[in-house]
Amino acid sequence: MIKKGFAQASVRDIADAAGFSQGAFYSNFPDKEAILLEL
Repeated sequence: MIKKGFAQASVRDIADAAGFSQGAFYSNFPDKEAILLEL
């Protein structure tokens, strides 16, 4: 994800990097912008 930057990273990229499925990502965050706000 760092190589692509946040804007170019997909939810799949973020979930894979965190070791989670996309479903697990979406059960905790409505979109990728929400995870950025949480951080």
